[in-house]
Amino acid sequence: MFLHQMRELAVTLLPELGAIRRSLETLGEDPEVLLAQFRRGEVDAIDVRPADEFAAGHLAGARSVPLAELPARLGELSKERALIAYCRGPWCAFAREAVDLLREHGFTAHRLELGVSDFRALGLTR
Repeated sequence: MFLHQMRELAVTLLPELGAIRRSLETLGEDPEVLLAQFRRGEVDAIDVRPADEFAAGHLAGARSVPLAELPARLGELSKERALIAYCRGPWCAFAREAVDLLREHGFTAHRLELGVSDFRALGLTR
């Protein structure tokens, strides 16, 4: 994945980016594993970016639940299935905030650190 390699290079060359990224990281959740689980239908994905960004392009099969609307829309989500939340990519904090809120309310939730540019590169956007 070219974009992933470029991000890793940036983190290597600019250590402060690594610190920022670590502050947003999940607890060892591998983005490729989470994405594979989604593609197999094992988990549901929510896009927590604003609705206009979702409309401009998103992971095919994901549901739009903007972070600002998430507290009011928790009842629309099932606690029976694990959720993955994503936003703009590895440095976007929206997904981390969404995962924290979902977990506080009893959901099994994970942050997918990939973003729409990654999904486009993989041919997974709509």
